[in-house]
Amino acid sequence: GRYGIRLHNPFLSPSLSTDLWITDPYPPDEPREIARYESGWGRFARELAVKEDTAYLVFDGGGLEVVDISDPSAPREVSQFETMSHPRDIAVVDGTAYIAVDGYQDCNGLLILDVGDATHPGSGDDEFFRFCGFGDPRSIAVSGSYAYIGAESALYVIDISDPTAPYEVARVATPANATTIQGSYAYVAAAEHGLRIFDIQVPSAPQLVGAVAFPETFSGPDWAQAITVAGRRAYVGASR
Repeated sequence: GRYGIRLHNPFLSPSLSTDLWITDPYPPDEPREIARYESGWGRFARELAVKEDTAYLVFDGGGLEVVDISDPSAPREVSQFETMSHPRDIAVVDGTAYIAVDGYQDCNGLLILDVGDATHPGSGDDEFFRFCGFGDPRSIAVSGSYAYIGAESALYVIDISDPTAPYEVARVATPANATTIQGSYAYVAAAEHGLRIFDIQVPSAPQLVGAVAFPETFSGPDWAQAITVAGRRAYVGASR
């Protein structure tokens, strides 16, 4: 769409209460702020997913908030849902939220939540489902009938064709701080290993087909932390 939307980073702004910024990035040399949105949670927003006119925010310390952004200049709260966990990332597909969580009722893994009714998330006959067993989940991406959960030491592939009964079909030994899917490939920000690319045409058997290692520095290699793919280029955010 025309507007840019991102989470507030408390280290880049004097305001600690703004969770969401909406910007107009056009023209690129003169981007301008449209609105700021402040949540009532009193927690830092961790990640978000945007579907059409709705933003879904998850918060450190627990919590999902649904925000109406149909008027970009006046975002408004639609609903909140207490996850009682530490969400790390979120993807929303066809009225279902898939949340990578750390420590939900002693469960590290996947929380699946019905958000078909944005005013009452989790109000379906089956409120949510959990799939545990991941070590320190970091990210999630959904493609077709599969969720790809990045964790500290593995990329997990979960069959979600029946959201009420998810199950693991594969795991790959790799750090996966962030994952994005384009076509038949998963692009993984693999910490000290840089960028790794997996062929996922057969989701139950991902194959490593490419990698780019970051150059060494005096303090060691940079760590890949975030990734997005646009056209024929991958953009990797790293920390040192």
